Amino acid sequence: MAPEIVRRGHDLAALRLKPGDQNRAVGAGDDQTGLRQSQGLAGRAGLLRRRLGLIDLERGSAELRRGDGPWVQTPDLRQDGAHRAVPVDGTERFIQHGGVGGKGGVLRRAGRGPGGDGRKGIPKKVRAEDGKPVGPIVDGDSVILFNFRGDRALEISRAFEDPDLKEFDRKRLPKVEYAGMMEYDGDLHIPHQYLVAPPSINRTLAEYLCASGVMQFSISETQKFGHITYFFNGNRSGKFDDKLEEYVEIPSDIVPFEQRPWMKCAEIADRVIKEIESGKWSFIKMNFPNGDMVGHTGVYEAVVCSMEALDLQIGRIRAAVEKAGGVLLITADHGNADDMYEHDKAGEVKRYADGSPRPKTSHSLNPVPCILYDPCYHGEYSKEMNKGLGISSIAATCMTLLGFVPPADYDKSVINLI
Repeated sequence: MAPEIVRRGHDLAALRLKPGDQNRAVGAGDDQTGLRQSQGLAGRAGLLRRRLGLIDLERGSAELRRGDGPWVQTPDLRQDGAHRAVPVDGTERFIQHGGVGGKGGVLRRAGRGPGGDGRKGIPKKVRAEDGKPVGPIVDGDSVILFNFRGDRALEISRAFEDPDLKEFDRKRLPKVEYAGMMEYDGDLHIPHQYLVAPPSINRTLAEYLCASGVMQFSISETQKFGHITYFFNGNRSGKFDDKLEEYVEIPSDIVPFEQRPWMKCAEIADRVIKEIESGKWSFIKMNFPNGDMVGHTGVYEAVVCSMEALDLQIGRIRAAVEKAGGVLLITADHGNADDMYEHDKAGEVKRYADGSPRPKTSHSLNPVPCILYDPCYHGEYSKEMNKGLGISSIAATCMTLLGFVPPADYDKSVINLI
């Protein structure tokens, strides 16, 4: 029975495996446990790291397509039900927390602990008892990418679909039925097949400003370049108006973040200050990855270094904004570097057996600040900001500061005109 996949324009479909595939499918169920086998193990850092882009994708997709990569033996947890970590390279750093299905048990996903930060190395390949790869992707297989964000989904979809891929040699491209959870790029139609019709996001801030003739400049380093362009524009690749917009990507360093924690904040600031002084742009937006990407390492000293470096650059930009008579708006979509240790329910820091604090490598749940610096303020709006709002309110805020009336269905601005 051939798999049924949604073609473009369809709204609903079911997926069914071909006869015999139930024993090869990643995560397919068996009669007792609901788990069968896990083909391989890779977090987002191992398979698709934004800092290396398609370079890392070459290694990650090879693990999926050919069964390349280091080996880990599928653990059997039925004997005592214990959640044991699987040593890799003499440490427990890669397979430690959380879980994915494994034959007869659970494989712990890549985590960060005393042995390392969980981002080093390439995906781990699961092998069966006979030593052969479990489930390399071969001709006739069906591949479904279930990912809700588009940056890495676009890259791995290209590795399976793009006949003209030039970034690396795929060596062997299996003939598969490939589909994404949704269409991640409606302009480039990637992937060609998808399961759920993508949401239509239109009338974004950049689109409105282009329609109003506003000159816009967007910049970040590789880690967040897609966030300040593709995501900011409603999952849309490319510009709304080439004459009104300019996008600049500063290449990120190809080293672990804790080894270069300042990242490219100085280079971004250099270019932003240059553009401010040019007087060409009415709206400049930038994204600094420091707090998020270095925060994910769990290395406290690196985070302190990163944030101090970033603080210096924001100070430089603030001075340029003041000299130009502009307005500076600073915020974030979530926290990370603000909460660097795991806490128990009593609020105490969790610790390892040796007494060292357990690092927190995930996003925090703390409210993020929204800082408005307006050196030319003359009472145009109330100094009391609206409370209880989120990142979506920044669009209306920027539009208001630029002298436009936000659409009625935009989330409210953080400022109120007087």
